[in-house]
Amino acid sequence: IEQAKMRLANHPVETIVVSGTYGKSSVKEFLSQMIAIKHRIGKTEKNMNTAVGIALSILKNLRDDTEYFVGEVGGYKRGEVAEACAVLGDSIDCAVITSFGNQHLSLYKNRSNLIHTESEVLDYLNDPSSVLYIQLDAHLEPVFQNEIQTRASCRMITYSASAQADIQAHSALTTHQGSQATVTYGDRRIHIKTHLLGIHSIENLLPVIGWCVDHGYTNYEIEEGIAKISAIEGKLSIHRGIGGSTVLNDSSNSSENGFLSALATLALFPQSQKVVIGSGIIELGSEKEAAYKRITQSLNDVSIAYITHDRL
Repeated sequence: IEQAKMRLANHPVETIVVSGTYGKSSVKEFLSQMIAIKHRIGKTEKNMNTAVGIALSILKNLRDDTEYFVGEVGGYKRGEVAEACAVLGDSIDCAVITSFGNQHLSLYKNRSNLIHTESEVLDYLNDPSSVLYIQLDAHLEPVFQNEIQTRASCRMITYSASAQADIQAHSALTTHQGSQATVTYGDRRIHIKTHLLGIHSIENLLPVIGWCVDHGYTNYEIEEGIAKISAIEGKLSIHRGIGGSTVLNDSSNSSENGFLSALATLALFPQSQKVVIGSGIIELGSEKEAAYKRITQSLNDVSIAYITHDRL
């Protein structure tokens, strides 16, 4: 950690931090690909989002000509996101909060702890010119509104694929071949088409589009860049299976919202026989049974079989 801080001190960069209970790895990867169109970048490796993981990524990926660093931060208890952000310190001038779902709730003990922890990035956005892109539902959480937002000094920009927000997706359409939407932000209207699957992929692209608009990208650069973004393996990536089958790999997802989105995406495929195989969702605590009831209802609605070793 000390070596990483020294590297940052000698080679200052602008850092964008991505926090939230789900979607942050996707946002990190999408943003990194878009920034790389025009700038030299570094980023955290895979899901290495703790203080040590971030430090290792800085030592490996921060070079003399790096202009931007994209860092995913995570935690399971109060103070851990702040600890991860502290490695990046004063280099942070922008952040994204993707969501406040119920992932890892059993470790956080309660929802208030979850929201406070994932919002610790705000402590590093001390300049009024710094920016937080935040998913609309997360922004509207009472805990965030009443206990967190009041101490923030940064500019906040909301985004949503389903409701009115600063950055908003309209006429979103998703098929088994990809997704498209019209995105509005200020006076900009951007038409995007992507090979990424699922409505949640559109939503994960919105803070990326916001950052690009705010940093001078043209509509053409944004549209062309998004069209070239590749799927992340294990996040609704498509593979050829045995016997001519199609495998939709979502094994890197572990949230209820992601599970439901994956089922909705699977239902779009033309094959008549569909099966979900998985280990269930861990760390939901007291909300696990209710979450499984919602998942089971969704499985029933689309007539998809589910094979799991989770007894509940």
